Amino acid sequence: MPPIDWEKSPSELVARFDAALPEHPGIVKKPMFGYSCGFVGGNMFCGLFQDRVLVRLGRHAAGELVAAGRAEPFMPAPGRTMREYVLVPGADANDTDKLAKWLVQALAYGLTVAPKTPAAKSGVRRKRGT
Repeated sequence: MPPIDWEKSPSELVARFDAALPEHPGIVKKPMFGYSCGFVGGNMFCGLFQDRVLVRLGRHAAGELVAAGRAEPFMPAPGRTMREYVLVPGADANDTDKLAKWLVQALAYGLTVAPKTPAAKSGVRRKRGT
């Protein structure tokens, strides 16, 4: 399979994303596939993907926004829709205050998701499916 050639996020978008990220002691900012993302409880709740911002709102809320034409589904690769995530509309992503509202909503949902527990490191790797 050939490597995926994703574009870097524009520096202005990275700065706006950082400025709009809510203040919360549980937020950890780290890269996912080279893009800046916000995590809470070990779960990603928002992030950048090329020149877009994605937020995790849950299947119901994401589905409603897509059906109403207020957001697009997040599809990092053709046919690979991440059903709980949507792409923030460009006009909102370009406005720090509007973007902050999307990120606050995503954080609120992220705080309802069960935290991930660290996998025990036994030193033994298993093959998938075994």
